[in-house]
Amino acid sequence: MTYRQWLKQIDEVIDSPTPRRTKTDLFRCEISWPSSHERGVPEVKVFEGILGALERLRASRCYGRLETETCLIRRVTWMIKEIVFFDDPPDVEGELFPSASELSEEERVRNLEVFRLAAEFGLRTFTDIPKREKNTHERIAAVLELFDELSRRSELEEQVQTALEAAREVVGRPDDECAYQAIEFINAWHVRQGLEFPPGFLAELKALGERSKRENTVFKVNDVLIDLGETNEFAAMDRMDDLREELYG
Repeated sequence: MTYRQWLKQIDEVIDSPTPRRTKTDLFRCEISWPSSHERGVPEVKVFEGILGALERLRASRCYGRLETETCLIRRVTWMIKEIVFFDDPPDVEGELFPSASELSEEERVRNLEVFRLAAEFGLRTFTDIPKREKNTHERIAAVLELFDELSRRSELEEQVQTALEAAREVVGRPDDECAYQAIEFINAWHVRQGLEFPPGFLAELKALGERSKRENTVFKVNDVLIDLGETNEFAAMDRMDDLREELYG
């Protein structure tokens, strides 16, 4: 199946006159996502249509829409992960596709436009939250993972900075379910750039580690603090033991 055929398929599901019956059809869309190794990168217009379909799905009455959108955002992330280094592939043996030497100028322009469209989609997703929706954090977590890959491109500096601000807001909340992905994104970006955390963020991180009741969040906070020399493995293990005792008795 090509990306164009796949887009037609999901459009038909979204426009279904019986939205209560679409959960199975949406699952079929998830598993029929074109293999990037076989299909490469979609045309810009097709990719723009795919992102538009995800936003239409979000606003639809389709059952299973959140789960499917979250899954498909991750599929997009996998595709981008495979081409994010298209002009400087780290593995000359061919793990990534296609190699830089095989790319035409038209393909280079296409890749950068695909990145830009994905970044703009991600920024809209941070604020486009359907009313009365449960488990919104699943979609936001997937978008934070998307930006972790997109942040490797210097051409997206403006969008990445906005995404970093959104991620820091997540860290500052009482105990957000997306905190793990937010911390991972923020930390990975600063490590790659060789930058220190902004003033005050370290204090926010420590405070979150103390108040959070989520094991994955506390684990990630401890992981970062150990790397920064702000705590040690024994103190981190004590914090995890205390949390598990509090949660499970």
